[in-house]
Order: sequence, then C-alpha cells, then structure tokens
Amino acid sequence: MKRSSIAAVTHNERSIIAAVTHNERSSIAAVTHNERSSIAAVTHNERSSIAAVTHNERSSIAAVTHNERSSIAAVTHNERSSIAAMTHNERSSIAAMTYSERSNAA
Repeated sequence: MKRSSIAAVTHNERSIIAAVTHNERSSIAAVTHNERSSIAAVTHNERSSIAAVTHNERSSIAAVTHNERSSIAAVTHNERSSIAAMTHNERSSIAAMTYSERSNAA
C-alpha cells in the first residue's frame, strides 16, 4: 500500500508537472504565434499602404502628365487654328484688295 500510494503520488505529481509544463509551453507557443501573426499583419499592412501610396502617386503623376500633354496639344491646336485663320483672312483681304485694285484700274 505504501509503495502504491507513493507511486500514485509520484504519478500525480509528474502528471501535474507535465500538465503545467505543457500549458506553459502552449502559452508561450500561442504568444509567439500571435506576436508573429501581428508582426506579419503589420508588415502586410505597411506594404499594402506603401503599395497604395506608390500606386496613387504613379496615378497622379500619370494624370498630371496626361493633362499637361492634353493642354500642350490644345494650345498647339489653337495656335495652329489661329495661324490658319489669320492666313485665310490675310489671303481673303489680299484677294479683295487685288479685286478692288483691278476694278479701279479697269
């Protein structure tokens, strides 16, 4: 009986020690896992934010570049239209003057 009792106590103590050790290890593992998950999540979010900022900056630069090109094209088109109109008007005036001069000379 004494041996059985001692064995039972020893077994229980070992079981308790094993259970405590297991729980501590599980807790440590869980904390480590959660910390890693949090770090991974932060890293992912930071990368996502950086990617989003980079994308938005590129989009803005592209939009500005597009708008600048459109404006330059519009100015160039308007200048060409104005030059063409002036040339047309000048030609019309010269033609009208020439016609009047010819009529007077005749």
